[in-house]
Amino acid sequence: MFSDSFHEIALNMSLNDEGMVTACRGNFLRAPDPVCFENTASLPVLEGTFLGNTSKKLIAEGIGGPTGCDQLVDMVYALAKAFREALNPA
Repeated sequence: MFSDSFHEIALNMSLNDEGMVTACRGNFLRAPDPVCFENTASLPVLEGTFLGNTSKKLIAEGIGGPTGCDQLVDMVYALAKAFREALNPA
């Protein structure tokens, strides 16, 4: 679980052993713009995605596109980077 205190975002994502997203849900408790609240509804679109192979651009396209919340995209991408680093430690 990742948390952003400024926006008060909770992101819950489950992955299988290969890194495929099996569940993805989120919740905004506080956000600076109403559009942010709408973007959590598109998080399940990421289910079936292999997080280790996903670019930030593809994440952004999946969860809101040009009207999406950048902070939500950043949180999902940070999780993807952490997963890749866990698989391939330096």
